[in-house]
Amino acid sequence: MKKILITGANGFIGKSIVKNLMDEFDITATGRQDKSVVPNVDYVSADFSDTNFVPAFNNHKFDYIIHVGACVSHDNTNKNLISANCLGIMNVADLAIKNNAKIVFISGVPVIGTPIQIPITENHPTNPNSAYHASKLFGEYITGIYNGVSLRIPSPVGVGMPDNKILSVFISNAIKNQDITLVGNGGRIQNYIDVADIANAVRNIINSDKDISGVYNLAGAHSYSNLELAQICIDVCKSRSNIVFSGADALENDKWVISTSKAYNDFGFVPKIDIHETIKNIKNYYENINNV
Repeated sequence: MKKILITGANGFIGKSIVKNLMDEFDITATGRQDKSVVPNVDYVSADFSDTNFVPAFNNHKFDYIIHVGACVSHDNTNKNLISANCLGIMNVADLAIKNNAKIVFISGVPVIGTPIQIPITENHPTNPNSAYHASKLFGEYITGIYNGVSLRIPSPVGVGMPDNKILSVFISNAIKNQDITLVGNGGRIQNYIDVADIANAVRNIINSDKDISGVYNLAGAHSYSNLELAQICIDVCKSRSNIVFSGADALENDKWVISTSKAYNDFGFVPKIDIHETIKNIKNYYENINNV
């Protein structure tokens, strides 16, 4: 059985990957917290940006390291971005070398900056608009040096996603029959991928007969304007919410239409969870926890 280490295992994406892969692989989860949020999994409390990270796994042996953990910040002066995201990937690389393990690094499509070529492929020029995405691009470079895999994802969605994200807000308002407010005319086109589909892509890479390496886009099957997304939330939730418009959106013309053909051709990635199903799952989750 292949042995897998998953960093950031208590985060939104990390815990989904742990849950989806623990039935097939020997999983070790790691995070800074004392305990794992996923029960019945081997867990090591360790900070991947710390010098003690590699020694924390002296008694383990891994075939793959899925590096999900990151400092997520939109503050370009946040020095933790460097210590966590840049020093962190260096520590992960050191551990991978020690174990002769393959790195699978979770990056983001926004490392490209502003979309200038549609659809967005892996050959799109990179010009990050934030220190966070610059640190992700650095992670891709380090991963590439060691023949690893970088997975560029758009907005990850699913049950347990942060409450302040656009999809969470739309669903919450739709359940309450409250107005859904769009900035500008709602024309910005974005892509959403369910975290379970990210986990399935990782599974495909691990199980592939080929030596997968390089940069790959992962994305949902379709991209939606904010207006379309709001309307889908209203329809799925059978809501009486109204859509209202406010102010101007400086990114109104951005179109995050993403090609995943490379991932399909190399390791058979096909997104299985439609945005309607994701919205339904989140809706049911919100309604269940509110009825407890």
